[in-house]
Amino acid sequence: MASKNNPKELVSVPSGIATKATASQKHGHELSSSDDSDVEEYNNSDLLNSEDRKGSMSSNTTSDKEISPDKDEIQIPSNHCRRCLGPATTWHCRIPHAVRHRRDDGVVVKKSKIEHRFTCLACKKKYSIIYKRVKGGGYEKVVRGTKWCFRGKHTKDHPLPETDSRRNVAGIVELVVGPNTQKDIDGLPHSHPNAEILCILSDGFYEFKGRKLSLEIKMIKLKKLSLVDVPLTNLRLNDLLTPNIEEIELKNIPDECDIDIMLSRLRKICIHFWSGPSKIINDMLKTAQALERFESYKLRVTKISFASNELQTIDLHRADRLEELSVWAPRLKFLGLQACPNVRRINMIRSHALRRRLPFDFRVNHDLFVQCKNSQISSQAFHVLRSYPRVIFGGPEHPETLSESMLAQLTM
Repeated sequence: MASKNNPKELVSVPSGIATKATASQKHGHELSSSDDSDVEEYNNSDLLNSEDRKGSMSSNTTSDKEISPDKDEIQIPSNHCRRCLGPATTWHCRIPHAVRHRRDDGVVVKKSKIEHRFTCLACKKKYSIIYKRVKGGGYEKVVRGTKWCFRGKHTKDHPLPETDSRRNVAGIVELVVGPNTQKDIDGLPHSHPNAEILCILSDGFYEFKGRKLSLEIKMIKLKKLSLVDVPLTNLRLNDLLTPNIEEIELKNIPDECDIDIMLSRLRKICIHFWSGPSKIINDMLKTAQALERFESYKLRVTKISFASNELQTIDLHRADRLEELSVWAPRLKFLGLQACPNVRRINMIRSHALRRRLPFDFRVNHDLFVQCKNSQISSQAFHVLRSYPRVIFGGPEHPETLSESMLAQLTM
């Protein structure tokens, strides 16, 4: 424990090489073997030449770009399948693995090929996207494993269970980064004006220098935006362009990206691997006064401030550069500071202008769990946490990585 005479001294809270590749590669996911049952290999005959590799390993072919039918406001006809949304005129109903449901299980790089392994969270089956080197340069794309998320009879006589995600969903747009991605993005307001969910990601890995994408479009009905491994140079989201966005996910976005997010209806924010200016994050949080959950991994900002009457979860995992934290969140249930090695100052605000918006008889009757495993917190900041009402040290924790445990040993 640090001495009282030196409030800047760090308190050690011990346990009970990130490259600019993909977000999952940075996490260091452990690779799992492919599912050998129901395995088939199929080739989309895409040959990627050396020029294509400058921006993305994926070419924006039909198999790479998945856009759900824009049928948000159209009732499904009685002779259509409730799963695939198409006419139930044939025996087969086939649903491909949706990009939004895939979990990255890691990458295997060899001289002859590069293999990206995924698990479909909807059907719980595994598949791989493989880029085989071909003579003369370039790559041949092969997908191996379980081809379909669902394959069987059409469903038209009864509704699907809500827990069954093996289906096409109207209002969802999924794009994989390729040569025509910017054109696809710019055309979304006309081609899919009723889209509620937009997912854009790379097909495994990319180099930032090869693509310069911009996202500044008007989509009034959009509620969720997910950007994973996307080489953006410009991102604009506000109450004029996208007033109904409630959830955003930004993973491995370039630090140099010009980000301007001002959304008053934001409820959930997830940011992984970003080292841009603290002001961009704090300006976004200042506008998001209805925020309920904030989750980050390796968000390298020095200062961060939260102010929301609805905020229940703040999880700042491995915020390596975080020095100052300010919080107004009367409903807060969890504050995660796991593996934060430089926390110098914490301000748990007791009074705020937002207090006037709380019910007159507002009372808090739940505990506030604070997780600071493998962290270094100044004695002054530690005292603020310990003296705050409802605080219990502990709660959910992230699996400890090798680099995290080594850092904790070095800083003890």
